[in-house]
Amino acid sequence: MAMTTTADSIVPLKFTAACSDGSDPSALENYCEDGDGWQSTKGATFPQTLTLKLNDKNNAPIHSLEILSHESFVPSKVDIDLGIGNATTFEECSVSHLGYITFNKSDGESRELKAIPLEGKVSADYIRFTFHGCHEAPQQNPHNQVGICAIRILAQETNLDVVPIATEIDIPLPTKGQKKSINSLPLAIKNDLDPKIASSVDRLE
Repeated sequence: MAMTTTADSIVPLKFTAACSDGSDPSALENYCEDGDGWQSTKGATFPQTLTLKLNDKNNAPIHSLEILSHESFVPSKVDIDLGIGNATTFEECSVSHLGYITFNKSDGESRELKAIPLEGKVSADYIRFTFHGCHEAPQQNPHNQVGICAIRILAQETNLDVVPIATEIDIPLPTKGQKKSINSLPLAIKNDLDPKIASSVDRLE
């Protein structure tokens, strides 16, 4: 779906990523839906956290989040929390619980994309994902890992610190074998969304 380059374009925000298990999530900082992204360490205990620090100093309202799961290391339930405040760590922020998403068990080949519409109703300095476990699959995931192949935080372009437009102009539709869905949002946000979007969320819960 091609996007225009007007002042009101939806563009991805830059962020830096860190994990609680010491693994390296830096691959997520450059969006690539065909890449390997991040995987937790083998045999790590749950819950595991993945924390994104947004580089946007304007604290722009977030339009939507896109989260693409690994095809084999599939998380089960993921809580999403927002950290708000000019702090050096997530723990120093004022924290607001956005909601949670769940991923379906995979066939080992499909990557599931979660698209969470926020319509500019929230903003944050940090976003934390808390993984409570994985779908057990002894053949595909013998060490009970979780993996995320790509994350995108989308916002309005105006005066933002964003990924260059030339390399991030399109929001790709799901490729073959990739599913796209919307999961539950807090009622307060749902009530403030466009009615068509809110009804779509209700249908998929």
